[in-house]
Amino acid sequence: MKRARIKKVIIIICVLLIIAIIAVIGSTALYLKLFGKSLVENAVSKAVGQKVTFKEFSIDLENNRVVFNDFTIPGRMSAEGIPFFKADSVTATIDGSKFRKNRKIVLQVLVVDNGTLHLERNKNGTFNMAFLNGGEPGIFGEEAAYAYEAFSNRTLYNMARQVEEIVIRNSTFEFSDSTLYGVPFVTTFDTFNFKLTSKKIPSGGSIPVTCKFGFRIPAERYNRDGWLYVESSMAVYDYQVNMEATVQTEYIDVMKFLPYFQFYTPFQFNEGLFSSSTKFKMHSNYIDLLTTMVFHRLRLSVNPAEQNARFLSTTANRIIPYLTSREGDIVFDWVAYGPSDNLQFNVGPRVKQAMGMIAAEEITNVLQSLQSLSNF
Repeated sequence: MKRARIKKVIIIICVLLIIAIIAVIGSTALYLKLFGKSLVENAVSKAVGQKVTFKEFSIDLENNRVVFNDFTIPGRMSAEGIPFFKADSVTATIDGSKFRKNRKIVLQVLVVDNGTLHLERNKNGTFNMAFLNGGEPGIFGEEAAYAYEAFSNRTLYNMARQVEEIVIRNSTFEFSDSTLYGVPFVTTFDTFNFKLTSKKIPSGGSIPVTCKFGFRIPAERYNRDGWLYVESSMAVYDYQVNMEATVQTEYIDVMKFLPYFQFYTPFQFNEGLFSSSTKFKMHSNYIDLLTTMVFHRLRLSVNPAEQNARFLSTTANRIIPYLTSREGDIVFDWVAYGPSDNLQFNVGPRVKQAMGMIAAEEITNVLQSLQSLSNF
């Protein structure tokens, strides 16, 4: 009888514990359902520095991971009312040990899937996000493991110490510029893929960071796709960043960026594609850059409204034959060098060679003329 009673008591206690556990889990789930989304939205908004929204989220406590679906950051100064950023899915993994120990949110891995970034430059030259105009964005708020100092080397160093990887997959970049001729220039780059990886190092040294990204620039007029690829490696110190990078473009439609060519050059472009290769180095704040551009099927003329239009036209007609390849492409190169705050620009070795050949031709003509005169 005693054993039977004890057994019954144990069963009752177990049942009560199960009921209590179910009640706790149920109330937690109900609390998250009713209030969790709002609490997390407010926390993320504080972290980003402005209001963000998302349709739903899920938390993986075991892997310290949060997944947001239909994530949106509005553009506070957007004249068109288009969100600055939106994505089907954003996955953030934080440093679990630091969160449990110090209650600090330290981002380790960020993955964005099917995102759209809309960058907008208004008529007064301002962008649709405050930090692009020189302001300070809030990154993880004051409780963060690091504070964001706008446009400083320390910023990248502090971020690289914590963030191990940032991945953007199959996304789109939209750009709208209303500063040219009063008519908005709009273009879209898709199939945008980005990966930044940072490696941990002993305190006091540089942090190795690699970055790769690329996107498609459709060239509908030519029934083909243009592309841009960037690959870089950095040694990030708390006081400077040393970097080497290569930038490749393939078959970009000149007419797609016609407003910029017309605004910044004295030429009128009627047709053409361009490809380019850029080698970039920065060490101790000193920059060394060489860009080679190849224009395919290019048709251009000098804008007659330009000052010295006749001289420019004559010069272009003289030098272009020396810059034309066997395939009929025009190859032009230029360089930039010097401290980052005082860059110097010049033509590249290929253009210098062409100018030298023109000078040699002129000297030859003069000598021939003198020789003809001496024969009289």
